[in-house]
Amino acid sequence: MKFAHSRFLLLVCILLVSVAVFAEPTATLRGRVVDESGAVLVGASVTLFGAGGNPLAAATTDGEGRFVLSGVAPGRYELVARQPGLESTSAAVDATATEPAEFVLTLRVGALSSSVTVTASRGLPEDAVSVPNGTSVVGPEQKQTRPALILPQLLREEPGVQVQQTTSHQGAILIRGLTGQQVLHLIDGVRYNNSTFRPGPNQYLATVDPSFVERLEVSRGPNSIMLWLGSTSGTARLR
Repeated sequence: MKFAHSRFLLLVCILLVSVAVFAEPTATLRGRVVDESGAVLVGASVTLFGAGGNPLAAATTDGEGRFVLSGVAPGRYELVARQPGLESTSAAVDATATEPAEFVLTLRVGALSSSVTVTASRGLPEDAVSVPNGTSVVGPEQKQTRPALILPQLLREEPGVQVQQTTSHQGAILIRGLTGQQVLHLIDGVRYNNSTFRPGPNQYLATVDPSFVERLEVSRGPNSIMLWLGSTSGTARLR
């Protein structure tokens, strides 16, 4: 019994030695994050990236600007430090089983930049009297009082709009004398024609069934270019 117990202890010892021998060694990465003046940065984030840009470990600098990343397998990595208001910096790291030297990552002040976009429209809902261009709306009430076999006929009574019709099932709209590619047609915000269309009257708007349209909006003047992506004379918007 005593002999069997000794053999068991010997076997356990052999297994422990084998694990210690064949276990992959790991490294501990230590370092500091400072600014250009050498002052330590508290709360800076430090991330260790492996091959393919995969994050493997992360830490935050302490009150002395130091960080520690433990259990790092030997290999080559990228160490990236970040702090809000400063430019991020990175360093190539060759982690080995031996204790590497302390890394010092320096963050510099980032360039300050700002941009201002000026548009003709604020992009907010506005009253019709406040809109700086002519806008007409044909809603359900107007549809009931305007008999129309094709969609362009609903716009016959709108100011600045003319309907060109050659047959009972064909029709094109002219806004302030311009038509074809110079008038942009939108259905639920999606272009129904574009600048490659022929400059003359086209009949494509007449292919839309008037019963499928809830309302029509006609935007005239230079602001229609800003509102609906490039019409040189006006816009007919459906939804």
